Amino acid sequence: MKMRKLLLPVVLIVFAFQARAQLYFPPNTSNWDTLSPSTLNWCPQKIQNLYDYLYSTNSKAFIVHKDGKIVLEKYFNTFTEDSLHV
Repeated sequence: MKMRKLLLPVVLIVFAFQARAQLYFPPNTSNWDTLSPSTLNWCPQKIQNLYDYLYSTNSKAFIVHKDGKIVLEKYFNTFTEDSLHV
């Protein structure tokens, strides 16, 4: 019985956090909105260092979203936004 009393608050907290999450998917007829890294005061040199690291680790793609907008989107080697990941 004690375990049930502890489990209920945990479950409610998890549902509360999930209820706050907002998912955004653009309509099939439009593109995602973008946000420039400079508007977030991100350092361009650090972004390039990140891309260099991702390339060196054989990453295929990398994307960062903020508030439903694409901030960074990068594809490596022959991988493109239309490529199938297999």
